[in-house]
Amino acid sequence: METIRKYGQKPFQIGLLHGGPGASGEMKPVAMNLSVDFGIIEFLQTEKSIDGQIEELHKQITLCADLPITLIGHSWGAWLGFLFASKYPDLVKKLILISAGAF
Repeated sequence: METIRKYGQKPFQIGLLHGGPGASGEMKPVAMNLSVDFGIIEFLQTEKSIDGQIEELHKQITLCADLPITLIGHSWGAWLGFLFASKYPDLVKKLILISAGAF
């Protein structure tokens, strides 16, 4: 399964995180709109555990992002972005939370 989608041109400094479960790919319209002006990476998560998704995101970001990255997360993606940034603060420039539940 494809877990990284790129839109626009380098540098790829903005990453999008979808809600879930079952919302993989929901950030594509946002990616397409932002890619007119920015390089965008849409990260799709496949791991079943929270720790697994954090580590999967770490691998994805270190593989293809121009660091530090701005993360934009929707719903569960906002939580994932928050948890990721707390574990890897040096990799995250900005964190934008959309419909982040209890936050």
